[in-house]
Amino acid sequence: MSDVSSSEAVKNKADKLEQAAALFKESDARFKCLLETMQEGIVFFDQAGKVTFVNTALEKMLGLERNQIVGISYQDRQWQFLLADEQRNGESGDLLFDHVKKTSRIITGRKCIRQIAGNEKITLSVHAAPYYGEKGDMAGVVTVLTDVSDFKRIRNEVDEIKDLYERLTNYADEAIFRTRITDGKVIYINKAAERILC
Repeated sequence: MSDVSSSEAVKNKADKLEQAAALFKESDARFKCLLETMQEGIVFFDQAGKVTFVNTALEKMLGLERNQIVGISYQDRQWQFLLADEQRNGESGDLLFDHVKKTSRIITGRKCIRQIAGNEKITLSVHAAPYYGEKGDMAGVVTVLTDVSDFKRIRNEVDEIKDLYERLTNYADEAIFRTRITDGKVIYINKAAERILC
């Protein structure tokens, strides 16, 4: 009888292991699907600073294929980023990995410049965080990169349009009054309107 019960116990353990493996495989597939469908570039570095995973968005963003990126060190020349001028403080973008590794702190919204094909440059918003292994020790760094070049370009265009609008309204021969819709309060008058009122 003990042989039968121990045989059943082994079979039950084997069944549970099979179920756990199937669940893990399904979870892993979902996780990879999620990473591959994101518009942000995702890159995982191991403890030594070598790239272990990149998603499709990162390939497109950098103009490189996965096999050109996976396995290289964060110190490799093709992986270097420069911090945007307003965030420079004497450090280069490749130090972000070192910073996260040394401090175990999350970095959010660091702006970096990356030169891609030819002389074209893209501006990236970089978020980086440590990730941990089963034993709670730091296993590496995950980095999320968002191409904000278009946002920067659009913001510059909006500023130019706003400046042009201000100049046109300020120097127009006609009196221009700008009012707030909610309460009708005058919030702007141009020089021609000032001449009428004075």
